[in-house]
Amino acid sequence: MASSVDVGGGAGGVVHRRAPLHPPVVGGAPLLPWGARWTAWRREVRHDRCLMAPGSALLLLLVLSLALLSAVAALPSLVIGMLLRPVLRRMSLLVEHLYPLAIARWGHVKLLRHGLRSTRQARHSRTDGGRLELVPGRAWAHTVPCFVDNLAYVIVVEAEGAGLSACAIDVGEAAAVTGALEALRYSHYGGREICVHSVLSTHKHHDHTAGNRQFVAEHAGATVYGGACEDVPYAEVGLRDGDEMVLPRGFGEVLRIEAVAAPSHTRGSLMYAVRPAEGYEGGTYLFTGDAIF
Repeated sequence: MASSVDVGGGAGGVVHRRAPLHPPVVGGAPLLPWGARWTAWRREVRHDRCLMAPGSALLLLLVLSLALLSAVAALPSLVIGMLLRPVLRRMSLLVEHLYPLAIARWGHVKLLRHGLRSTRQARHSRTDGGRLELVPGRAWAHTVPCFVDNLAYVIVVEAEGAGLSACAIDVGEAAAVTGALEALRYSHYGGREICVHSVLSTHKHHDHTAGNRQFVAEHAGATVYGGACEDVPYAEVGLRDGDEMVLPRGFGEVLRIEAVAAPSHTRGSLMYAVRPAEGYEGGTYLFTGDAIF
């Protein structure tokens, strides 16, 4: 318990003042609390030139050494970056020349199929369930889901005396388009045979053309059309802006297709304007590929 002393008071009163507390003494020296001792030690060290001068020099040397090591470690990447800069600035040219190779097509298709498998779905949408009537009672368009988010199209025409004929647009995945053709035969056309005579490619990218070879092999006599100023895989006919196609087996009697140049997604991208032939009613439909997402 703290002791107190009387310091007097006025009018007969007494004032008790608590005596000051002194820290305990150990070995003749007062024992300060740990926080106070730590503060006192830092104060002494901070003002000790004999200790701070070499310590500051050592710290500065350590910082400079680390900076030098960082610069040495970054030097190889800096040199490599300077050497590769002219090449990287022309990367688009390298891609343009390497992309048509078979290994590039294989890699692109593998990535797309892996992406579809990762969704755990057989197809990315149900767009293949219906059809769009282009010419009343004569021509219809069907969408076909391909890969992760691509669409192919099948246009079916029924001409007088020629049966059902069709062209496919952007066959990125041959199996998907062939399977859709077989399914829609029964779902929309009473199981009648559909003769596929043409493949229209809007541009050269593999997600729109990787199936051209297999699809043409499965539909003997089919012709692949593509832009004249780019290398569309397996294209036999190069189209330019304004070219109008009159496709065979009565297709051209019902529908006319015009190539519309759209140098955007690729330099040779085409869109296909599909409109009724003379004597038929209907609107104009534009199949844009990747020129418009």
